[in-house]
Amino acid sequence: MGKKAVVLGGGGAKGAYEIGVMEALIELRFDYQIVTGTSVGSLNGALFAQKDLKLAKKMWLDIDTTRVLDIDDLSPEEINYKELGKLLVEKKGLSYRNLEKLLTEVISEEKIRAAGVDFGLVTVRYPLMQPVQLFVDQIEEGKLIDYLLASAACFPAMKKHEIDGEKYIDGGYYDNLPIDLAIARGAREIVAVDLEAVGVMRKEKRRPDVSVITVKSEWPLGPMLIFDREQAKRNMKQGYADTLKAFGKSEGKKFCFRLGETEKIFQRVYPYMEKRKEEIFCDANNALIHMAQMSADALYKKRFHSNRRLQREELYQAMCEGLMEIFEFDRFFPYTYHSMVKELIHSYETIDDAPAHILEEKIAEIGRTKKFIENIDSLTALIAKIDRKVIVKYLIRMLKQMQGGNNERGIFYLFFICIPLETTSAMFYLALTDRLRQSFAGRILLRGQ
Repeated sequence: MGKKAVVLGGGGAKGAYEIGVMEALIELRFDYQIVTGTSVGSLNGALFAQKDLKLAKKMWLDIDTTRVLDIDDLSPEEINYKELGKLLVEKKGLSYRNLEKLLTEVISEEKIRAAGVDFGLVTVRYPLMQPVQLFVDQIEEGKLIDYLLASAACFPAMKKHEIDGEKYIDGGYYDNLPIDLAIARGAREIVAVDLEAVGVMRKEKRRPDVSVITVKSEWPLGPMLIFDREQAKRNMKQGYADTLKAFGKSEGKKFCFRLGETEKIFQRVYPYMEKRKEEIFCDANNALIHMAQMSADALYKKRFHSNRRLQREELYQAMCEGLMEIFEFDRFFPYTYHSMVKELIHSYETIDDAPAHILEEKIAEIGRTKKFIENIDSLTALIAKIDRKVIVKYLIRMLKQMQGGNNERGIFYLFFICIPLETTSAMFYLALTDRLRQSFAGRILLRGQ
């Protein structure tokens, strides 16, 4: 019978995300027998092997850059990439005595060896660039922390780590997500945590008897070398939420929905959205329409990390989440159709769209000259100075005017080309409210708009 494994990728300060995954796996009762990791994934892997969630969370919530890197010249508040870059050049790589001290406080080699979890890590022997993949039962007693430091020696930002006269650097130079290492130890059910950080990503050999669930974030996890407690807290919550989605316990891509709610959103909005599209894109020969559709297609393929044409369900869900992102929804709250609608309407009503007046003169100029394509760059630059929520509210008003035949469609197509996320979000909101006007409860929610 195959074993269960967790594979943890490298990514420096992004690694707090993996502790959120650990919390979710405990809740899901995913009883792993193997853990492999690279760089920060190996450090977290040791905590996974100890199965001490409380200690792991405490370490990441107490952490800052000065506790990981030897920086005596700056306080945690003063550290940024510019200052860090200066130090890296001056010192030709930072030492990691502080990290060694931290690991000594939280990692128990004795507990790991007695835990019954096969724990493996990846490092690279320098200068031969020779991969070294070791499980704890292959590491000499008393030297586990040394090999953890070797796996996480992020050269050239950090100095090379020496063990028994040999120099080692970060395992990400060979394999930043060591899935094959887990398979070699008998893993058949694998949860792989990809921090999408700099490093070599080796393609694992696909095997019909091996199942791999990949957990990764749709949101930025912050910089690799700046350790910030608030970012760590967000990353842990993100790792937890994404793991539940990966196991089918909730839905959504960038946001969280209770099971069945994304289908409910699609079914209720679909006919109204299709009607909107027919009204807006009625001139099949208009070159601006083709440019607008290409712009939206490229946007949503990128958001779905896909080269294929998206299904309608995927596209409308992405539009919904785009609107939620612009309106700054809580990305960890498990929404239902009704709670999402209620919050959207409340958010819309609180937007002060007065700053959009600076667009009026530009729009009037474009309308007079009909020079749509020539104004793409200037309009994009102007839009960048205005809050995205304000832009969406402005576009919703423009769409309403278009319904009455009181607006120039070419200008809307121009917005579509420049800012497809905001434009499709406005279309989605209007389709959503069209649907609500068909019900008594919806009319109450919309009262005042």
